[in-house]
Amino acid sequence: MTLDGMSHSERNEYEAYVIECLQEAGIKDSNPATVLKTLDKDAFRRAIGQMKDDFDFGFKPESITSVAQLAEAIWRASQSR
Repeated sequence: MTLDGMSHSERNEYEAYVIECLQEAGIKDSNPATVLKTLDKDAFRRAIGQMKDDFDFGFKPESITSVAQLAEAIWRASQSR
């Protein structure tokens, strides 16, 4: 268990999910440390739309800075259902 409550396998699973959504939206080179502000805005919006459809979550873009943080936000949303 990590400090945020996610297990390492959960962290890997959710980070892989976010990276997959980004790739499907056209962002090919991302990893858990990728800074979201550096991504193509249109492709990122498409990826976020898919993630929101899949998980019904909301987030403040200014409070989430990396792929890893986005994965954690989605995990937290999935835990609160």
